[in-house]
Amino acid sequence: DLVTRLRVGAGRLHGVGFSNGGWNLGSIVFDEDLHFASACWVAAGYNGGKVPKRAKKEMGALALVGGEDPNRGAAEGTPKLLGDKVRSALARVQPGLGHKWPRELMPFYGWWVGVQEGRFTPGVTEAFDWDAADTDPPPAAADGKSGSFVYWYSSADADVEDAKTFQNVVMQDAAAQYFGAQLRAVKREREGNEEAFAAAKLKETPAIVVYSAGGKLKKVLQGRIKAKSLASALRSVARSRKLPR
Repeated sequence: DLVTRLRVGAGRLHGVGFSNGGWNLGSIVFDEDLHFASACWVAAGYNGGKVPKRAKKEMGALALVGGEDPNRGAAEGTPKLLGDKVRSALARVQPGLGHKWPRELMPFYGWWVGVQEGRFTPGVTEAFDWDAADTDPPPAAADGKSGSFVYWYSSADADVEDAKTFQNVVMQDAAAQYFGAQLRAVKREREGNEEAFAAAKLKETPAIVVYSAGGKLKKVLQGRIKAKSLASALRSVARSRKLPR
């Protein structure tokens, strides 16, 4: 009824369920007739239900939860349960939070919803917790990060499909997320930083430059970057190099 009355466009319907609403979310978001673009479990997780075949290409799945929430296990298990049934599946945790709405994760959710709708602006991404470091290599982190990486982007790539795929899809790869979270992440726009871009011996964007904790250059990726290549590059300086089960 709401889809009809609000004239929601195709690919712009998103379902969110908090707590008990999350446990019952599947019956709505996987309805064959409604064609949801995404499903988000908050303080809950996917607990079964038939997933439509179209979800493999048309739906994103996300679970948001507090670090102290009793439902954390179910939330973090959601990507594994849905990973081969939807286009993409992620989980995010707000440290120190109990069974409450994760307000600090809302900027990520807002960006993620746009990604599900196919929106893309070079450099506008919440895929990682970006640091404000303005030197290359980024200074050694004091918070236990085992290395760093710089994501180079260009505003000129707004209509470049490979750049969109890298930022919206490749960066959300589960392995890349796991290894990248262990590193200091920095974004750098090519425009206005041409000297640093040339010093890194880069020729095109998007590009990823990976450094060890001591600032030694380890890996350089640019152009059409695959998920496996990104994960491998980030893994090269990650403290924990074995994916969790």
